[in-house]
Amino acid sequence: VISTELFFDPLEEGFMIFSPQVFIGEKALTALQFSFMPQKQSSTYDFAFEVSDYSHLEESNPGIINVNGSYLQKSNYIQANASINTFFVDSIAEFVASVLNKKDAEQVKKTLPTLYPYMLSGDAYFSTDFKTFSYNIPYVIVANTQQQNQVVMLSLNGNDNALQIDNFSLIYNKIALECAGTLETSKDTHDLLFTLN
Repeated sequence: VISTELFFDPLEEGFMIFSPQVFIGEKALTALQFSFMPQKQSSTYDFAFEVSDYSHLEESNPGIINVNGSYLQKSNYIQANASINTFFVDSIAEFVASVLNKKDAEQVKKTLPTLYPYMLSGDAYFSTDFKTFSYNIPYVIVANTQQQNQVVMLSLNGNDNALQIDNFSLIYNKIALECAGTLETSKDTHDLLFTLN
C-alpha cells in the first residue's frame, strides 16, 4: 500500500511535484521531488527525481537516490544518470518486502537484521536510442558500517553486445578477492564469449 500527499507546482516551462513523505507499507521516504522541464526550441525534455531515506537516524546524513536525464525527441534518444548515496541495504529490502506476497515478504524480513549495517553508494549512466543501449557504472560500494574490512566494490560498463567488468573487489575480514572480465554476445550466432582476468 502506497500513501502520500502530493504538491504540484507549475514552472515557467514544465512542472514540479513534491511530497513531504511517501509511505510504502511500513516504510517511509522523505522529500520526494520530481520535475519535468521541456525545452521546446530543441525538442528536449529534461527530468529529475530525488528522494531521501531517514530510517537510520544514527547516521549524520540521510540516504539519497537521485536520477537526472533527458529525452531528445528528434533523435529518439534517452540519456540518464542515477546516484545512490549512503542508502542502507535493509531499507531497500523493506521496500521490496512491501510489494511481495505475505509469505515471500516474511522471508525477506528475516534478513533485515543481517542487512542492517550494510550501506550502498554508487553512480550509473545509461543511454539508448531504443535500438541499442549502453551503460557505465563507475563504482558501486557496499560496506559494513559496523565492522572494518567488509567491503564489496564493483565497476563495469557495456552495451547490448558486451559487458566489461572493469573491477570487482571483495574484502571480507582477512579474505581479499579481485578480478575483471568481459562477456560478449553475438546477435547473429547467439554465441557467448567470456574472459576472466
